[in-house]
Amino acid sequence: MPSYELDSFTPSRSIRVVAATELLPPFSMRLLFWLIDPENQVIWPTSTDQLSATPSLEVPDELGYARFDGLWQNTCFELFLGTTKQSDYREVNLSPTEAWNCYHFDSYRQPDKMPPAQSQDIQLLEIQAHPQKLHAVINVQGLLTHYNCQLGDLRLGISSVLQLKSGKTQFFALQHSGKQADFHRQQDWIAQL
Repeated sequence: MPSYELDSFTPSRSIRVVAATELLPPFSMRLLFWLIDPENQVIWPTSTDQLSATPSLEVPDELGYARFDGLWQNTCFELFLGTTKQSDYREVNLSPTEAWNCYHFDSYRQPDKMPPAQSQDIQLLEIQAHPQKLHAVINVQGLLTHYNCQLGDLRLGISSVLQLKSGKTQFFALQHSGKQADFHRQQDWIAQL
C-alpha cells in the first residue's frame, strides 16, 4: 500500500498529514488519511452541524452518506482523479463528519461556478472517521468506463485542508508547484496506484 507524507504549503513542523492508497480490484480503492497533530491545533468536526457547508442533496445518497457542498471550507481530505489522455477530472471531498462529495471539472477549474457540478461516476462505499484518522473506500467503475481505462491508468492528487483553532488554514498536498496552494494543478498529481 503506497503511503505519502503530504507537504504543507506553509511550513509546519508540528502538524503532519500522511495518506495511503490501496487498489481493491476490480473497481475500487481504499484511502487512508492520518493527521499527526500533537498540539491539538486542528479543528476535527464530528457532526455536519459543525460545518460551514451546505447539504447538496435533501436525502443521503443510495448508501446513506450525506453529500455536502463546501466541505473544503472546513477540515477536509481530498482526492483528485484524472488521466493524462483527457483534460476532465474529478475532485472527491471527504470530511471527518463522514459527509462527502464528488465534483466533475471539464478542464483546469472549469466550469468555475460554485458549487461545481456533482459527478455521479464515483461512488462512496464506506467512510469511517476516528480522531485524527479517516478511512474511505470509493468505487470508480463509472469513471473508468468514462475514461475507457484501468485503475492503474489514473493520475491521483492527494491533499487536505486543515482548519486550525487559531483561525488559520493549512493546505497539504503531494507537492506544491505554484505560487499559491492549488490542488487542481495536474502536474502535482504524482501518486501511483
